[in-house]
Amino acid sequence: MSIIYLIILLSTSFLISANIKITGPGNVKLSSSKLKLDGNINNSSTFVQNNSSTFDLGGNWNNTGTFASGNGSVYFSSSISQTITNPQNSNFYNFFVSKQNGNVILANSNSITIDGSLNFESNTLGNIYSRDNSLVYVSSSSVTRLGQGFVDGPLAMYFESGDVPSRTFQVGNTLAYTPVEIDINETGGSAGYLMITSNDRTASMTGSQLDENLNVERQYELVDNIDQNFDLATRTFSMVIHYLNPEDLRNGANSNTFVTAKFNGSTNLWDQFLYEPTIRTQNSVNSTHSIASGTFVVGPEDYFLKMYTRSSGSFNEPSNWSLYEYGGPPSGFSPRNRDIPFIGDGDRIDLYDDIDILPNRTLTVEQAGSSGESGTFLMADNVLSGSGTFTLNSGAWLGFGSSSGLMANDNSGNIQTAVRNYNPLNHNNSSFIFTGISSSTVGDGFPQELTDFYVNGSDELFMLQNTNVNGDLNIISGILDLESFDISGSNSGIFNIEDDARLRLGSTNNLSTSLDGFAQYLIDVNSYVVFNGTEQTISLLPANFNTSLGYGNLLTTNLGTKLVDSDLIVRGSLFIEGSSVFENSVNVNRLHIYNNIVNLNSGLNNYGKIILGLNN
Repeated sequence: MSIIYLIILLSTSFLISANIKITGPGNVKLSSSKLKLDGNINNSSTFVQNNSSTFDLGGNWNNTGTFASGNGSVYFSSSISQTITNPQNSNFYNFFVSKQNGNVILANSNSITIDGSLNFESNTLGNIYSRDNSLVYVSSSSVTRLGQGFVDGPLAMYFESGDVPSRTFQVGNTLAYTPVEIDINETGGSAGYLMITSNDRTASMTGSQLDENLNVERQYELVDNIDQNFDLATRTFSMVIHYLNPEDLRNGANSNTFVTAKFNGSTNLWDQFLYEPTIRTQNSVNSTHSIASGTFVVGPEDYFLKMYTRSSGSFNEPSNWSLYEYGGPPSGFSPRNRDIPFIGDGDRIDLYDDIDILPNRTLTVEQAGSSGESGTFLMADNVLSGSGTFTLNSGAWLGFGSSSGLMANDNSGNIQTAVRNYNPLNHNNSSFIFTGISSSTVGDGFPQELTDFYVNGSDELFMLQNTNVNGDLNIISGILDLESFDISGSNSGIFNIEDDARLRLGSTNNLSTSLDGFAQYLIDVNSYVVFNGTEQTISLLPANFNTSLGYGNLLTTNLGTKLVDSDLIVRGSLFIEGSSVFENSVNVNRLHIYNNIVNLNSGLNNYGKIILGLNN
């Protein structure tokens, strides 16, 4: 025969100093009364609270049975720490932490749900410790803090859909009370739980845009998918993050400059923009957000950041830059004058405006990144200035188009920074592209030894020195004027002159002296080689020159005799201009000109044989 033990307490108060153990088939029902228990409660049967009854517990809570809270209240009031274990099948209604000392500890992986209100009214301490995979759910909107105490660990609060009034997550870590306020705005979205935890910072600050030496060393973790129901949709929310002042201010940080950054834990990356604050106080930052889950950190913006190219395009296009690494996630902004940009990984960056860089900052072009390919910086006629440094590392490309070229010191040319490293440590392995639209010089900062050199302008470019090109020399468009200088190869590169492009030789120079040492010479049939010097021998050719192809178009200008002293092929036309004298020596048995000879008020002395026409 089964016996049911039923204890009914009506309209009175009881104090029990011993432990209570409730085992089946008995149960305890507390109705409109107050029960104070100094000991522990161990329930494996049924414990029922009805109406406004109060259960004041001084010991530990262990429930493997059923707890029906009704609209009752449970107080945790001991002066020592109290532990809640096995809280399954038990939703609290009103939960009070009213202690003189110690905490309410949720045992490992034991979460509680509070359907009414969560109230902190302790004089000292009185936290709910919910770490170690535990969690406090509050399904209403009521969490109050009348005294000391907070949730040391994750706290989840329920939010309805639509515009929701501000709610304070009473959270902190150890002795630090650092609450977070959430106010959801606009209509729409779905109701559900948001969870927030205040922790010591563990997220790396790389890519955060916050100063890693001055940020607050706390992180605030917000999770919006606790029950898979919450949906912010198109709503925004304002978040007020609290920290300790002065305890959380490091290295002279100024809280008046604090902003918020968000770390996306699912991808281990920082969202690539900062949340500017709408309100700052001496111990809080208020900012507006349109997305939820993530880890938030506050602090001053990093004064300068390293930035790396992730794709080709404009210098001012944010999507071309990353704060992490070459090819990394986008930064959300392009380099500022206080940042340190790196161009590499096969990316080509075009400069469309003048920019400057501050002292102790460097813009670097290099061969780096996972691709192992060279970075290219094309400046056109725009200027990089400022008190910082420009560095062109080994393997990189620089495109210049200023009429003054690349200057070593003065305030002209494309690069006008305080320090200009065109060839640091004499690596002799950078490459250059001229893209000017007006008459220009290479400038006195142009290296005397380099890898590749491309001329792709629409006007003339004058050399100012002898130069060694270890790779290719390619005249794509415009005019390269060597004047009296030489560009020598290293027996491995290619000299190429393309359709309508021009090579101009001055003084007594010829192709043999001015362009010696290239492994191959490619002369387009519609290109021009111009002899603009005094006494020049046109037929003196470099060792690897293909004499069976010869020149494309040949042009002589300026006073002085331009001599052909051995057999030669001109696959285009011969133009004799500028009072020059073209002389074909008696030694020549075959000067073959495929098209025309055009003599414009100049001289033609022929002592050898000239053959005109393609088929002769």
